[in-house]
Amino acid sequence: MLEKKIAEAKQKNKQQRNQLILGSLLVAVLSAFFIYVVTFFKITPREQVISSTVQDPAPKLFTEEIKEDAHEESHVEIEEVVDSNVLAINNGTKDKFIEILKNYETSTETQLNKIDLEVWDKEKYLYVTDTKEDAILDFSAGRFNEAINKISDLEEFVSEIIDEGEKLYNEELNQAKKFHIADQYNDAKFHIERTLIFNRESSEALELQKKIDELPNIIPLLKEIKTADIENNYQKEYELINKLLSIDPDRTELLPRKNELAKLIKDKSFSSFIAKAQKAIEQEDIKKAKKNISAAKKADPERPELSSIEQKLNNLEKRIRIDSAITSAKSAADEDDWVTAKKFLEIALQDAPDNNEILNTLKTSNQIIKFKALFSIYVKDPYKLANEKNNKEIKVAIDQTKDISLLSKTLRQKRQVVIESLTKMNNKIPVDVISDQKTYILVRGVGKVGVVEKKTIQLRPGNYIFEGQRKGFKSKLVKVLIPIEQNSFSVKVICDEPI
Repeated sequence: MLEKKIAEAKQKNKQQRNQLILGSLLVAVLSAFFIYVVTFFKITPREQVISSTVQDPAPKLFTEEIKEDAHEESHVEIEEVVDSNVLAINNGTKDKFIEILKNYETSTETQLNKIDLEVWDKEKYLYVTDTKEDAILDFSAGRFNEAINKISDLEEFVSEIIDEGEKLYNEELNQAKKFHIADQYNDAKFHIERTLIFNRESSEALELQKKIDELPNIIPLLKEIKTADIENNYQKEYELINKLLSIDPDRTELLPRKNELAKLIKDKSFSSFIAKAQKAIEQEDIKKAKKNISAAKKADPERPELSSIEQKLNNLEKRIRIDSAITSAKSAADEDDWVTAKKFLEIALQDAPDNNEILNTLKTSNQIIKFKALFSIYVKDPYKLANEKNNKEIKVAIDQTKDISLLSKTLRQKRQVVIESLTKMNNKIPVDVISDQKTYILVRGVGKVGVVEKKTIQLRPGNYIFEGQRKGFKSKLVKVLIPIEQNSFSVKVICDEPI
């Protein structure tokens, strides 16, 4: 049926082209004639015709002329009415053609333009373009009815094309989708190109075409992903999937695997960092252990293993601090610097308050510091030992430091000096008191000497005040220091200043 229409249209087009020139000339002649007739009757009205006839002198002829003129005038008026109706009909047909052509172009032809008809079916494409062209030629030649019929037939013909194109569009689109999902590039490309023939403005098809055009980039990635999966290279597989999703975000079927890989990578990384941290702790490498624990936290901050490894690190740090403090304390003690040793032992005690070794060593340090200070007093001023209270105190100290003095050279030396001083201070030396046999002499805090010319008394080394008294004379005080190193000593006391 369609082929017959196309054949008829072609034959008719040839005839119409041949008739176009003749038709155009005929229209021009008819138009000129029509204008002439209308113009003539407007210029020669009925009254003029009648007036002209009345002036004729022949009465007999007058009647005949009137009848004849009346007949002619009646004929002209009829002709005018007929021409007006024809003009109105033609104008109506002309307007109708313009209207249906406009409707065709704004609606049906707009839909047709979405189809690449020339590629789809060249014969139909030529038929559509020729038919529209012929309709316009008919219209130009004044064959309005024929023009209308052609546009009407064209409307029906094109509507069938559009319906068929929509059907083929859906079929080809579904095929393109199927091959795209199957990653079959050539087949997908073929069918998407076919799809766009039937609707080249389809946003869905154009979007799918973009995705299909990416298949040459995606297919190699899919192969690499498969290889990485076989090799259990989680990190590489994860990165490749991410790259693929950046190209085609709609491949949601990869998301579960991506999430699984993320967990596997996280678990693997976490375990690796924990293992490295454990090894670093065993090697007492605190810096490396902290670095790996920090990395493990970033990998998975919620894992319970973190608290365990952190506790191990804390214990290591504490032990190292204790060991370091004890080592420093020992070094200081070896240098007989017990003040510094005490400082490091107190630091160690903060991390190990119940450590008996630290507690005992700290106690020893305190004792050494204390007795060194005490002995230093009597080394500097051994004459304080002359005081009985001091004498007793120092004897106790000497007994208490018998063992710990072995740990400190300076303490041992000071202790020995004090012992020697104590022995000397406890040994009395002979003191010759010389006078004039007129002065009464006494030793304050010790006892009386009496009135003598010379008398030897026994006194311990130390400071003494000899007082001389004589009637009529001022009392005389003589302060003396009996040196600890001397074996004998003499003092002269005489009151010789009268009152």
